[in-house]
Amino acid sequence: MLQRWVEHDVQITLQEIKDRLALGLGIEVSTSTLHRELDKRVFTYKTVHYEPLQMNDPLFKQKWLEYVQAFRALSGEGKIPIWIDETIFNLFTCRTKARSRRDTRAVVVRGGAQKGKNLHVMGAISTTNFFFCTHKRGAYKHADANQWLRTMLGAATVEVNRLGRFALRLDYLYGRAEQLADMQVGL
Repeated sequence: MLQRWVEHDVQITLQEIKDRLALGLGIEVSTSTLHRELDKRVFTYKTVHYEPLQMNDPLFKQKWLEYVQAFRALSGEGKIPIWIDETIFNLFTCRTKARSRRDTRAVVVRGGAQKGKNLHVMGAISTTNFFFCTHKRGAYKHADANQWLRTMLGAATVEVNRLGRFALRLDYLYGRAEQLADMQVGL
């Protein structure tokens, strides 16, 4: 039973196991006894390895192949790439330790639910030393992302007067993957 609980929820604490035993079976044990018992059953306590829900999905591998082919075609035409991406910093804590069998990772599949507004950062960078970055609390919605894109393109126009040569790489901008497109802007 103890082994099933740990295999079902790798982040279960010794105190939670102790409480389950006391409430469910009326058995009182110390946390050190539980630790020794798990150690006998080859369970160790280690840092959690988070695995994305769609890791190594064939669909994503195909999309990356298409991106590389389109990128090479645009590079061959002399276009200057601008890479755009958004990242999220989770400002809330979660457990980073869990139990698993010796010589195996403690894997937890991450869900999408968060406990509040995270810090979102959007940035653009090119091979010609162009850099543009902003941040805000909460997600960039569609309208926010469009405004950010207009502001970034304005900054790129000021920085480099040949914007017609730029190709944009949009990476999950405002939650949707965009196709790589040769965007001829403000010629």
